[in-house]
Amino acid sequence: MIRSDDVTREALMKKVILAAVLLSSPFLLSGCVGLATGVGAAVGMAATKEGGLQTSLTDEAIRLKISDLWFKRSVEMFRKLNLNVNQGRVLLTGVVQNPEDRVEA
Repeated sequence: MIRSDDVTREALMKKVILAAVLLSSPFLLSGCVGLATGVGAAVGMAATKEGGLQTSLTDEAIRLKISDLWFKRSVEMFRKLNLNVNQGRVLLTGVVQNPEDRVEA
């Protein structure tokens, strides 16, 4: 048999849980706002570059592939060299110690 005290306690617990969720939701969702803003800005910047979004994605894929190869070859090379990719053209800057590394880069 269900007592009225049990029903009121259950209703009160539901209200307390709902209030706790509502009060904590701004804190839980605050990280999402920064992420959404950052993603929106990155897509906007990529779309406004000459060549559009597809070219920006291709350039980023090239940059990631070269950076990955540098890192696998030598962490020192990865740290000391800079890489810019624009419309498929690659610009390398930095200093390497060995002539072999210069050719490899």
